[in-house]
Amino acid sequence: MQLFDFHADTPHKMYRNNLSFTSPALHINQATLSHFSRVWQVFAFWSDKANTDEEAWAHLWPSYQCFCSTTFPSHLTPILSVEDARLLCGRLERLDELKGAGFRMIGLFWSGDTSLGSAHDSLLDRGLTSFGVDVVKWCFENDVYVDVAHASHHSTKQILDLAEKANCPVMCSHSAFDAVWHHSRNITDDEAKRIAMLGGVIGLDFVPSHIGGDSISDLIKHITHSQHLHVFSSLCLGSDFDGTDQLPAPIQSQGDLPFFYTAMRLHGSSQEEIDGLFYLHAKQKLKSFSFPV
Repeated sequence: MQLFDFHADTPHKMYRNNLSFTSPALHINQATLSHFSRVWQVFAFWSDKANTDEEAWAHLWPSYQCFCSTTFPSHLTPILSVEDARLLCGRLERLDELKGAGFRMIGLFWSGDTSLGSAHDSLLDRGLTSFGVDVVKWCFENDVYVDVAHASHHSTKQILDLAEKANCPVMCSHSAFDAVWHHSRNITDDEAKRIAMLGGVIGLDFVPSHIGGDSISDLIKHITHSQHLHVFSSLCLGSDFDGTDQLPAPIQSQGDLPFFYTAMRLHGSSQEEIDGLFYLHAKQKLKSFSFPV
């Protein structure tokens, strides 16, 4: 079984709790990876809201060093992402530093209003700031994937408008469908269609409050909706492992994903559909992007 997952907060959890990659306290660890023959995992470096923007930038680097000093099994390809680009602190040149350090995805938001614009829970939703627009354009010009997860609907619309003008894909690394379960973190059908039309990916997350329940059957409702919406070929996994304390039963870690695989089979999904969700859609969509796939 192969796996491509677009979002996990493992680096932050490792650094914050002083955990090694062998720790069973992690949703993704040395043991869970043994269930798969090949894994591509996007690891997000989150800007803790307890920190100021400058503190978030300063704290990124020891977390990065800790993670990069870890010895990973050879069948794992780690892909690095920033979650909440407020740590740029209005300095576009920091994007060069991030790309030079190996970061390939930039999630602009996590919550509230920042120097880049409005996140999903913004009270006023003013959309992108001029700096946010500059960051998006820089990413399009420099082969860095823009992630709209956590963005407000106005910010997302502006990002998609810019992407269409530049003919560049964008992604939503970890979310679900608002039409299935209403949540400010979830994407609308129109947003999903536009992401798909641009050749981007939609990562289905496992957070019960996003999917509308605490079982695998609730995940399958979102998969079914993606098929009815004709965006299933863009749907991938974006678990949010190590970023949430609650997961749909019986999934307790990455090692339990075979239960999801079996549930899809019992639901009537074909082998092609299961492989598509688990890894093939991601590989197909990223062929034109210089990701290690």
